[in-house]
Formats: sequence, C-alpha cells, structure tokens
Amino acid sequence: MSGCIVTQSTIMMCPHGVPVSAQPVPKGVTQVLASGMPVMTTADLYPIVGCPYNVSGAPTPCTTVQWTVAALKVFVRGAPALIYPGAQGMCVGSAPPAPPIVGAPQPKVWGT
Repeated sequence: MSGCIVTQSTIMMCPHGVPVSAQPVPKGVTQVLASGMPVMTTADLYPIVGCPYNVSGAPTPCTTVQWTVAALKVFVRGAPALIYPGAQGMCVGSAPPAPPIVGAPQPKVWGT
C-alpha cells in the first residue's frame, strides 16, 4: 500500500486526545527530510505524556505508540518509514491497546 510519508510535524494523538510527541532517533544525526521535516520511522520514539484514561478512578494512561506495519520499500537509517494511510500502530501503556489518531501528513512525498 502506498501513502504519504509521515514527518515529525504530522499530528498524532492517543485515542483519548493527548498529543504524541514524535522524536527522531538518534538525535543530532543528519535526518532525511520531507517538506523540511524529519521523516519518522518505526525505530523512532513516540511518547505520550498526560493521557487521562482511567478505570474506576485509577490512572491507566497510554504512554507510547508502537508501530507494527510501515513502508515496505522506504527505509530511513535502516528502519521502515511511516506512511499514511498504511502504517499501523498501537498506543500502549496501562490502557488497553488502541490505534493512534493520525492527522494528514505532508502531501508531497509518497512511499510504498
């Protein structure tokens, strides 16, 4: 499946509405850019801070996104690039796993 390449500026949220803070790894290394922003991969970090989800008053927040399906032919720093639509991931932590909400990525660079 082909889709737009996801960059650090693509808006992502946990299913409870908290922003995902996409962080390319490793920091300080020359990045592959699309529309002027770093391309995100399955190897990058996707922390979620402040998820309000709770069960019977006990906090059970989402803490990160783990990507399981990504591009088949586009790799950055040896890891598959994220494409949208097409990439599949789950917000995980104490909350039951659920897919993240992904906003429209940059439209200029596509991958498969």
